[in-house]
Amino acid sequence: MILFSKWHLWLLTQPLTISLVFYRYFPAEEKFGLQWIRHFYTQLKSLFGQLTGSELSQLNQILALALIVSLIVLACYTLLNQFQPLWSVFVCLGYLLILQTFTPTVITTLLMPVLFWGLILIGAARIPTDEKRSSLLITLAVIGLVSFGLSRLSQWSTANFSSQQEWAQRQTSSYKNKLQEKGFFDWIDRYSPRGAVAQMGYGTNDQVLGGPLRQNFDLVFKAYTDHPHYWRIASKDEHTGKGWQSSQRPATLEASLPFTGLFPHLETQGETTEIPIELAPSFAYLPYTYGTKEMDFQEQNAQAEVTFQPETEQLTLVKPRENLNHYLLKTLAAPLDLDSLDASSSEDLSADELAQYTQLPKDLPQRVQELALQLTSNDTTQVDKVLSLEAYLKKDGGFRYSLRDTPFVPENQDYVDHFLFHSKVGYCDNFSTAFVVLARTLDIPTRWVKGFSPGEKVSNSTEQYYQVTNANAHSWPEVYFSGVGWVPFEPTPSFAQPDLSEAAENDGADETVEDEESADLSSEEAPASDTSVDNQPNQEERSSTTDPSSEKSDSTNNRLFSVFRYGLFFLLLIAGYFSYLKRRQIQIWPVRRSVQKNQLSLVKQCLQLIRLYERQKKRLPYQTLQQYFEEWTTTMPQCRQSILAFVDMAQEAFYRQENPTALPSDEQQQLLEKMLKCLETYVADA
Repeated sequence: MILFSKWHLWLLTQPLTISLVFYRYFPAEEKFGLQWIRHFYTQLKSLFGQLTGSELSQLNQILALALIVSLIVLACYTLLNQFQPLWSVFVCLGYLLILQTFTPTVITTLLMPVLFWGLILIGAARIPTDEKRSSLLITLAVIGLVSFGLSRLSQWSTANFSSQQEWAQRQTSSYKNKLQEKGFFDWIDRYSPRGAVAQMGYGTNDQVLGGPLRQNFDLVFKAYTDHPHYWRIASKDEHTGKGWQSSQRPATLEASLPFTGLFPHLETQGETTEIPIELAPSFAYLPYTYGTKEMDFQEQNAQAEVTFQPETEQLTLVKPRENLNHYLLKTLAAPLDLDSLDASSSEDLSADELAQYTQLPKDLPQRVQELALQLTSNDTTQVDKVLSLEAYLKKDGGFRYSLRDTPFVPENQDYVDHFLFHSKVGYCDNFSTAFVVLARTLDIPTRWVKGFSPGEKVSNSTEQYYQVTNANAHSWPEVYFSGVGWVPFEPTPSFAQPDLSEAAENDGADETVEDEESADLSSEEAPASDTSVDNQPNQEERSSTTDPSSEKSDSTNNRLFSVFRYGLFFLLLIAGYFSYLKRRQIQIWPVRRSVQKNQLSLVKQCLQLIRLYERQKKRLPYQTLQQYFEEWTTTMPQCRQSILAFVDMAQEAFYRQENPTALPSDEQQQLLEKMLKCLETYVADA
């Protein structure tokens, strides 16, 4: 159909040609024939099933090639069969974008001929066929010169206006952030495979980390306090090279209320602050903050059934319900002073505990430890080493924070190694895990903690609280110090640990803490958790130090995933274009279905038919129904009799019919169908 006008010729050649293309790239150690076709079809069917069933988080190479072949076939079809050169050019540009993403090909030089010949085709398609030969030649020459000039101008401006391009990028960064806040990029992500872009929120399975995240602002809880806090839920101690798990199966114990003993090293004396917590009905985990002495459901203690896991320090409400969603935290108000840690180490841990919290994957690349040693070469105390690692990840190492741009980790690469030496892009999981692994290479006992950042501060005339949503889901590291216990640190850029007295000062931020789900951090500004834009802490401009050679070694799966997104975007664009061309026919289709089913009253069917006509030709405010359709009789004189009969039928149904809910008779239904047929003829000729 694409290359031949006879359908039987296309049926013989097109599938055979496509099969040969796939055999060229995926021979599967078999000769080309029916056996290979059956094997390849089974494999392709299985991959499509996995893709539609959300079992694939990255696009397979076979599916990527199928997408590319589909775009080539679509380009040929739009050009040769439909003679739509404009959309053929769009398809070709989409194909070049796929090449740019999928291969090391630089498409700058390829864009010029595509634009040049595309503009010529678009112009040639609009030349009247009845023109003289000399006029045709002159028109083609003008089109060719203009196309050549535009393509050369585009190439020249690309090469000579790099500084202007950088300026434009800086000026438009605020618009990018606004689009991010309005959920534009999340909307795009929804068209990706469901398993590829996960939603942000608290979960228990952390065995495989990595990949982009989508914002989710579902409410989790409210904390009625004047000051921000990190809300801790659980910790994990074993890093697998891909994610986190507990080294032992956590024991679940019944917690007696009021519950105490979350922080064994906590001083029993001091000023106590009470923080009421209001949980969302669907959330079963009980967040608490550093310095918590006691957790109490007060008068509902008898009804609340709470479990505690000593290994992870996780508190869970067994049967969460709407009338059991309030509890009280009693905390010590004074934050931990980092100066008190200067002479501390981890000497009071047992040998087993020390081994547990310095565990590393057996195949961890040696360069990770070499980096840690290099960063702490001038440090003598444990706290100095920890702060050096924190500073490197947070501001000195050239890392970039992003939810959308964080890549998946290839199967044969370590999660931390890939982040530190390849992508240098990530969110809290990347930064906190890298911190823990780097610290453990120095034999510093460290563990990985997950919970929530402070949330958004809400103030009104009667109350003040922090509203915490799934967008605030966060992870951070804890380091053990003798006599003090587990101390939280914050290596993620623009985040500040409010429960440390020097955190805000060291990081150049105020007490507000940025939400984990806020817009991607760039070299401009990093938004804070406060609702006011004026409270955003400024960030130093960070330049990426990623080696170009390491960029080329990034995961093929990540490129394949980008291929899918670009390809799907262009397919949707093309589908939208054809829908726009056929929009009038599409508007008629549901009305025709309604008339054929004959389930609506005559009044309703007349109204929807009148509205359908009004979409094609606007009805003026002063026009009566009779006057409006009189204009249609001049536009469609062949339908004059049907139009006048329809007007009489509609006026009688509106003003003189005794039963407004009566269905149309067979004769009235035939008249409605005639009116639809007249409108379809008008639309087809328009």
